[in-house]
Amino acid sequence: MKLFSILMLVIGESLCIYSEMVIAKTTSWLWTFFLITLAGIPLLIGYHYGYKTFGSMWPVMVVSITTILIIEPLLVLVMFRELPTWGTGAGFVLGAVGLYLAVNY
Repeated sequence: MKLFSILMLVIGESLCIYSEMVIAKTTSWLWTFFLITLAGIPLLIGYHYGYKTFGSMWPVMVVSITTILIIEPLLVLVMFRELPTWGTGAGFVLGAVGLYLAVNY
């Protein structure tokens, strides 16, 4: 169940971030509203099962925040064709290490 809740959080956060990137590039409010609404479903599932599985909200919060730290720079790179700065790269690596530690220890 840990993996399932992590997967739901990653999907939900990814859809949220993607919808933010879409609205930054276009004015497609209806499509963005649909995406952000759809993103809420896996987020709610991920938070619910994450809390039950981990027994604490802290690992769930770390997974959620770290997913944002990892996915957002990747989507900026793909959608806006902008390279990360040194600080963004360091944040990416530290976020990945933090996610691993939060889930496994």
